[in-house]
Parts: sequence; C-alpha cells; structure tokens
Amino acid sequence: MKTQVNGIEITPKMAEVLDRWYGNAISYDDTLPFGYVRELGEVQDLLCRMIYDVDDHPELKHAISIIINIKDDMRNLIPDKDFTKKQTES
Repeated sequence: MKTQVNGIEITPKMAEVLDRWYGNAISYDDTLPFGYVRELGEVQDLLCRMIYDVDDHPELKHAISIIINIKDDMRNLIPDKDFTKKQTES
C-alpha cells in the first residue's frame, strides 16, 4: 500500500524518520528535528566566520549556501507549536 500526501509518496524509510521525529512528545530543545536545525545553524555561523579569514574561497561559500538551504528546509518540516505524544486507543 502506498501512502501519499499532496501527491508525494511517503516511502517506508521516510515514514520511519517522521515517526522518530514526531511519534513521541516533542519539545523545542535538543530533540529531533529541532536539534538538527540548531546544529545546522551553528555550522552555518562557524562557516560564515571562516569566510572572513579566507580571501576568496568559493567552495566555502557554496558549502554555506547548502547548509542554509538544508536548514531552511528542515525548519519548514517543524510544526510551529509543541506536539504531544500520540493518543493510543486502549
């Protein structure tokens, strides 16, 4: 059976990741995926500081743009408010 959301097929591996992220209670601290966005932001900050120490380093600038794009996409996968643990039927 295939699962689709807005015409996008959700593969079993994608479902495993989403369940790991959202299947339990989530708070806005170091839990996934919130921690990923925070860590990507830290890497972005470090790389941006390094640019000033390098005269011209196009590979570093490209790496920063990749990090920013991934971080922005990750942020879009995070809900705007806390989610509580799924209610299971008894």
